[in-house]
Amino acid sequence: MSDFIRYTERNKFGNADIIGVDSGELFKNLSNVQGVQLCDALNYFAELEDKIENGMLVELPCKVGDTVYRVYEKCNGSSCPYNGNYGQWRCHYKGKERCEAFIDEKKFSYEMLNDLEKSIFVVKGEAEAKLKKIQENKK
Repeated sequence: MSDFIRYTERNKFGNADIIGVDSGELFKNLSNVQGVQLCDALNYFAELEDKIENGMLVELPCKVGDTVYRVYEKCNGSSCPYNGNYGQWRCHYKGKERCEAFIDEKKFSYEMLNDLEKSIFVVKGEAEAKLKKIQENKK
């Protein structure tokens, strides 16, 4: 939303108008019902623009429920999401549980927003690059 352009402004009555459009001309050929519908739609659009300007509306990189990739650097004890061997990632038990760094597929949810591009990635290649960086730093 970095290319945000505002298309509405509030008139003296607090209703939304399209910037640069004569509202009288816009509404004059509409029935009362159509005029109310258009006014409601413009006010709704103006509310969305207000939220964008105030930083209250964010654009998600994917849909809720889409597959994303979480990079786990390590986990201990009960925070370990796995118990056993899973492909190239192994969980060990040597007095306590611990995992090697690994990637896990998850379904995206709003709770993951704060971790986007830190430990959660929409593109698998980005998650693999993060995992590689973690593994190189451990050497």
